[in-house]
Amino acid sequence: GRKLENPSFVERAPADVVAKEREKLAEVTQKKDVLLASLEKIRKLA
Repeated sequence: GRKLENPSFVERAPADVVAKEREKLAEVTQKKDVLLASLEKIRKLA
């Protein structure tokens, strides 16, 4: 995630490396959303 915020990394890094970083970020973001949704459900049960 951090690397993508650095414009010089995005400019200099090979496209496949940037793509992998974007995939990782998307995966982490999705996992976070799933965890937050689960947390909401748990809070409603408590």
